[in-house]
Amino acid sequence: MFFDRFLKKAPRLKENFLPLDFRPSTTPADAQLSSIKQIWSFATSSLPKTRFINSSLFRITPRTHYQSLTDEIFVFSVLWHFGYLQRFEYKCPKTQHDFAASTETENYTHATSCTTCGAPIFHARHRSVLEAMNNTCKQHNISCEVNPKHLPLVGNKRGGPDLLIWRDNTWFTIDVCVSQHLQASYHRKQEQYQAFAKLTNSIIVPAVLSPNGQFHKDTWQHFLKIATGTRGFMSDFNTNSITALFQGQFHGVSRLKSRQFASTPHLDSDEDTALAP
Repeated sequence: MFFDRFLKKAPRLKENFLPLDFRPSTTPADAQLSSIKQIWSFATSSLPKTRFINSSLFRITPRTHYQSLTDEIFVFSVLWHFGYLQRFEYKCPKTQHDFAASTETENYTHATSCTTCGAPIFHARHRSVLEAMNNTCKQHNISCEVNPKHLPLVGNKRGGPDLLIWRDNTWFTIDVCVSQHLQASYHRKQEQYQAFAKLTNSIIVPAVLSPNGQFHKDTWQHFLKIATGTRGFMSDFNTNSITALFQGQFHGVSRLKSRQFASTPHLDSDEDTALAP
């Protein structure tokens, strides 16, 4: 797990850090400062070789866009890891859930289950992870194509492969899925692409990972086959995909927060709800 590197003392961190949770009873500035100090102390104890960089205390070499997190995204990801979403001014037009009046755990539960409020999060993290996987393949000279329009699902069903990879005279059909239920999502994707696999004679690879960055074991084994003969691919694939996941979730929540400034309530669309878990 990604956070094992930073939070080796996670139970104590959760006990000491999360009760602050930026509630009105605590001065916001003091709570945030104390919380960041605690995160930093755990991060530095786990990563003694962390370099100080002007733009972020948490960036580690190599300092590429796909392998770095800003301070703001890092703090957000720690809270998200434990099921917390900070309060902000917005009310769900579908269920009337009030993000400003509810607790952080209630906000997280709603944002990850409501198709209306969760749509920007699902879409942003899916797009971010897919882009990272595609760029990782290209960096390692592995032939691939994103969202091939000429290969829809059998029966004119909505959707299709996210990524096609050509490796050792074999097509690998990749479909990215971020879900809390790894096993169920993996089997669902396999069943969805059964007819497609027979027609194209390709290997179906459901790229299933959790919101905290854990890959399904079979997904990992498939990419080990794709990585045969390359050096450093799996390390880059893992780091790039997980970092992109956290960045995507952060930007998705930012889009959700920006809805409070919209003149009309947001309604579900096919594009938004297609990626709902």
